[in-house]
Amino acid sequence: EDLEKKCYTQNKNDKAFQYAYAQVLFKKGKYAEAENLSTLFVKNSDNSVYLEFHGDILFAIGKKDKALEYWKLAKKNGNINKEIDYKIENIDLLKPEDL
Repeated sequence: EDLEKKCYTQNKNDKAFQYAYAQVLFKKGKYAEAENLSTLFVKNSDNSVYLEFHGDILFAIGKKDKALEYWKLAKKNGNINKEIDYKIENIDLLKPEDL
């Protein structure tokens, strides 16, 4: 995590670095910190991968309705895969560790 944090710190305005560091935080269960970053990289973005991941983070912190909204938006913006369909269709069965 230290190396990723250092890279992010040196490139704070780069959405790719924000996304990468948010992934590290998410995998470590630091969902609130990941959400802080994800709000930055989804702002003014139609990147479907970013939108889906933001939905994952929102789901992990208990914001299911918002998560569903972002997953649907990601799908609308071109993220068409079985995984996102599964999340949308089975939101009530999911747990954060499933993401």
